[in-house]
Amino acid sequence: MNELLPTLTDAIKFAAKKHEGHKRKGAKGEPYITHLVEVAMILSTTLEKTDTNLLAAALLHDVIEDTDTSTDELVEHFNDDVASLVNEVTDNKSLAKAERKQEQILKAPSLSERACHIKIADKVSNLYSILEDPPLGWSLERK
Repeated sequence: MNELLPTLTDAIKFAAKKHEGHKRKGAKGEPYITHLVEVAMILSTTLEKTDTNLLAAALLHDVIEDTDTSTDELVEHFNDDVASLVNEVTDNKSLAKAERKQEQILKAPSLSERACHIKIADKVSNLYSILEDPPLGWSLERK
């Protein structure tokens, strides 16, 4: 049986519950889950082969970073592969923003190909958001 829809439905529900109350930074204040779904959609429409675990990890890519979710919880609820991908793209929130950005740059060359796909889709989604619904007060230069 094809596990794509049940797995992705489970990942969407899990992410929506964990990110409940979280909003995008844009003026519209969209629910954060819209970003996670967009990242998965970008991957599903650009990759030649469907990779269920990659799409689930895309939906969950910020869950460790932004919520109280642990790696063990992801392994238990999904599997080692999904948890490993999410861990690989998770930023260290204990660092200051500038240090986090520098760590992202230094870490990028060592990411797996699948993790790179998630990171790139995440950045594309963030750029779409800045164009379509920038945060209030952002100057043209900042955008």
